[in-house]
Amino acid sequence: MLNELDSYKVISHKLYRRHTMAINNHFIKDLSKLGRNLEKTIIIDNVKENFMLQPDNGLNISNFLGDERDNELLNLVNDLKGNDI
Repeated sequence: MLNELDSYKVISHKLYRRHTMAINNHFIKDLSKLGRNLEKTIIIDNVKENFMLQPDNGLNISNFLGDERDNELLNLVNDLKGNDI
C-alpha cells in the first residue's frame, strides 16, 4: 500500500512486523533503534499500543475491514502533504 501512496518516493525507509518487538500481544515499534532524527519520523498504525514508546511520532488510523470505499490512508496522505511532513 505504501508503494501505491508514495508516488513521489518521499518515504525512504519502510518497516514491517518483522522489525518489531512482541510485548503483551502487541508489536511494539521502537524508533530509537533506527538511529534517525525522530522529528522526521512517523509511525502509522491501527493499534496505538504499537507506538507506545514514541507516542508523539504515532498516527493512529482505523482498522481496514475490506470496505472498498475506505479512503483513510488517502486522506492521511493529503493531510500530511498539507502539513509539509
